[in-house]
Amino acid sequence: MNFRTEIKPEKATPFITHSKPVVMMGSCFTENIGEKFRDALFDVTVNPWGTLYNPVSIYNELNAVVENLNADRSRIIEYNGLYHSYDHHSKFSAKTSEEIVSHIDAVTSEAYTKLKEASALIITFGSATVFRLVADNSIVGNCHKLPAKMFVQQRLDINETVIQWKELLKRVIKLNPSIRIIFTVSPIRYKAYGFHNSQLDKARLLLISDIIREQINAEKGNEGRVIYFPSYEIMMDDLRDYRFYAQDMIHPSEVAVNYIYEIFSRQFFSEKTMSLAAKCEGYTRRLNHRFLTDNTEEINKFNNDTEKIRIEIESELKHEI
Repeated sequence: MNFRTEIKPEKATPFITHSKPVVMMGSCFTENIGEKFRDALFDVTVNPWGTLYNPVSIYNELNAVVENLNADRSRIIEYNGLYHSYDHHSKFSAKTSEEIVSHIDAVTSEAYTKLKEASALIITFGSATVFRLVADNSIVGNCHKLPAKMFVQQRLDINETVIQWKELLKRVIKLNPSIRIIFTVSPIRYKAYGFHNSQLDKARLLLISDIIREQINAEKGNEGRVIYFPSYEIMMDDLRDYRFYAQDMIHPSEVAVNYIYEIFSRQFFSEKTMSLAAKCEGYTRRLNHRFLTDNTEEINKFNNDTEKIRIEIESELKHEI
């Protein structure tokens, strides 16, 4: 008997390799998977504007990257001695407005360069609930712990969001005609919304992702351009047991992230890329190794072996197609 429901993603010809960049944007689940890509030494850009959750804020980020826009100074405010951007993660917050503007412009420009050459753009939607500034009705990516009275909470309209994203993805494809786009929905639930509202939130994101996929792929020349990867479904169904959750019982455990990444790898990596990625992960672990001995001979042998692995990886990277 089979005591599990295994989720099988749609078939796709592997197209992610070490030879071309990958750009990832979205929720903190993007950070989880992005870290796996970094350990495997992919040329990956993860959340250039920091972690963002709702489709509009992620749209604003991607739109700025596609157009290679400079920072919008009207979105920068001073609060409690620091300058913050309504559209960016708090890691951008700085002591001067010039510092934050410089940081934003640098990461946007770098992401633009990567997106032009990327094999894949991976978008992870986290929440369909947004916060609007009462002052101008604009949607913010981060409230930066400003007074709650400055914002009003709202759930996104599905049709408006789809129209917005379709227009943007057409410009992404124009910028990079060979790019493939992978949508996924974060499996992290929002306890603060109440679990019923959290499910309604995820339902909207699933619909938005699927309608975008269907409509873009229906256009001539874009067949199979957009793919949906079921990270949400894998977590909710295949890994429904709480042993696959972190201590807060909300976020996926390390085991769960590894499992989802493994399924992702089998779908989008060739056997050659998977083998190279595994070797790169082993090399990364060696670089992070802490010696528990002061035996010079053992340390030197370990370092020499690590250097041999580095040379092997460099050689394989040069020949990967």
